[in-house]
Amino acid sequence: IKHMVFGGEPLPEKFVQDLRELSPGVTIYNIYGPSEITVLCNVQNLTGEERITIGPPILNTQIHILDKNRHPVPIGVVGEIYISGIQVGLGYLGKPEMTNEKFIDNPFGTGKMYQSGDIGRWTFDGKVQCLGRIDNQIKLRGLRIELGEIEGIIEKIPHVISAIAHKVDIGDKEVLCGYYVCDKDNLVLETDVKEALKKALPPYMVPSY
Repeated sequence: IKHMVFGGEPLPEKFVQDLRELSPGVTIYNIYGPSEITVLCNVQNLTGEERITIGPPILNTQIHILDKNRHPVPIGVVGEIYISGIQVGLGYLGKPEMTNEKFIDNPFGTGKMYQSGDIGRWTFDGKVQCLGRIDNQIKLRGLRIELGEIEGIIEKIPHVISAIAHKVDIGDKEVLCGYYVCDKDNLVLETDVKEALKKALPPYMVPSY
């Protein structure tokens, strides 16, 4: 193996170190990009011992890190990642309100600019460090999950008064867990909760516990 490409979730430093020991000379690429901009907008070639980032933007792509008023922030300051360029999608099929919210007119050039919901900052050598999300969205095994969707369905089950979903580490695996509170006079079984979730969500969004 001479080249390996990783994306979809943060790349742990320990994993990269172990990989280099197992495969000396392998070239490791860390990539970043949401589906809305046709998957890829940043690449870092991890050739040395430098800090892991998502790298600089690729050709024909512009990364903008903006504050809450959509003004550019200085190098090193955390803001939200916006993406513009030729590969930005047209929007969400059949969802005009969400399209208008996330695909906005680009104030720094032509075309549309996509609001990613990811937070990050510029490094002094022109790379981008991705630091997580500003909302309740997570990635689990590369799949995008809105925790609020899970919580909303659980809370609609009769006698459930509140719920929360969370990603946790169990052993060496990341799994989804759902927590819920029933009213004082009724018990809602875990099997009932899972059945309700299975009817409304794809299997990867149903909590394991």
